[in-house]
Amino acid sequence: MSSVQSSDNRIKWLDMARAIAILCVVICHINDNVYSINAEFMTSLGFIPEFIALFLRTLGRAGGVPIFLMLTGYLLLDRDYDEQAMKHFWKDKWLHLLICTWIWIVIDRIFMYFIGRGVSVTDTVREILFLKSVELGHAWYMPMIIGMYLLIPFVARGLKKINPSAYLPVIIILILMVFAYPTLYSVNHLAVLNSIVGRELSLQINLGFSGGAYGMYMIFGYLIKTGLFKKIRSYILWIVFALAFLGTVFFQIWMFAGGYSYDLWYNNLLVFITSASLFELMSRTDKVYAYPAVKVIAYYSFAIYLVHNLILLAVFKVLKANDIHIGYVPAHVIMLIAVTGLALAVVWAISKIPKAGKYIFYLK
Repeated sequence: MSSVQSSDNRIKWLDMARAIAILCVVICHINDNVYSINAEFMTSLGFIPEFIALFLRTLGRAGGVPIFLMLTGYLLLDRDYDEQAMKHFWKDKWLHLLICTWIWIVIDRIFMYFIGRGVSVTDTVREILFLKSVELGHAWYMPMIIGMYLLIPFVARGLKKINPSAYLPVIIILILMVFAYPTLYSVNHLAVLNSIVGRELSLQINLGFSGGAYGMYMIFGYLIKTGLFKKIRSYILWIVFALAFLGTVFFQIWMFAGGYSYDLWYNNLLVFITSASLFELMSRTDKVYAYPAVKVIAYYSFAIYLVHNLILLAVFKVLKANDIHIGYVPAHVIMLIAVTGLALAVVWAISKIPKAGKYIFYLK
């Protein structure tokens, strides 16, 4: 794969973070297909199988999309954007991302037709105009990141003019509102707590300018770039990471035990703490093992993101059609290796077509 940039021009821990993030995303979507994420099914598994299932789910959620978003903030919010740089960013990055998204909306629709789910021209047009969510589960990320990219130059200029320590109190308040409130809202669905509170929780403050959970992950990536948390010792971060990770697992077990079919999402406070501490720890990595393999996965990480779910759904469809059953944990291992390997092969082959890598897979 000679198109992968020379390691001399790449920061190894960033490649490691990209590789881990895409593998976690694949694990997350395997988990979605292997388990039925509802209270009745999860509690029927028994404690150990349920713990393993939710351990893998937490790994997929906390180690995937949040790491990608923090990488975006780390790399793009620390830049100087004058008028020329802003125009270049929108033309070179945002416009190409938009074209890539349109291409994949069409590809997804063609794929849905071939697996027997039907195609609607009207729905396809609505998806292209971003008036309807794309049917494939992972495709929500594209419209979200397009919206974020549009505003990155403005946010970067604002952040660069102020010392991070000055607006840290505001960041803490936003974290509480963006992550703590949704987590409390989820807890309030439990009958025992709802009977105490008496009504559902509903935050009335408008947080539109914060970018929500996704924007906060990006800003936190930028704050890590500034070195704001370097004084925190690594062993403390490891403890925080471990407690938050296990806390996320047991939080889900508790929710399911209470009869609530909880779908872990990125606005969970424990997921945020897990991801943020993990990213800071990644930034302190001195040595990346198996770097040649890591570099390849990292370079094609976004392309793998685009194609992996199509491969995953096709493989599960074949398994179901042939009545092939694989154990829960072996399925994660086998499917992770198979799907990632197939995705890499497909992406590498297509990227050899002139311009295909740039416009179909957003490769640089």
